[in-house]
Amino acid sequence: MARPSKYSPEFRSDAIALWRASAGRRTFRDVAADLNVNPETLRTWVRDADGRPAPAGAPADAADELVRLRPENCSPSRTTPPLSARSPSRTRTTAPPTTGGAS
Repeated sequence: MARPSKYSPEFRSDAIALWRASAGRRTFRDVAADLNVNPETLRTWVRDADGRPAPAGAPADAADELVRLRPENCSPSRTTPPLSARSPSRTRTTAPPTTGGAS
């Protein structure tokens, strides 16, 4: 269960209104500093109020990408040969150097 917000809905709506009233003259960081909130918190409130989806790197997009890529990863058309058909790995062909010492 998520913890309750420490900001009231009225404070949130006032913060959103303040940012919108700046009409692009102030950044999220500037307005958030005046309100003593994290700039990302203010940005999230504004985005949620506008009904916009989260940015491209959000988990929802990642889930969609996983759904799209899973069949591709499982298909046998991949061009990577099995390990037995690959060239041999790099192996040491000479003995390791010995430390100098009396024998």
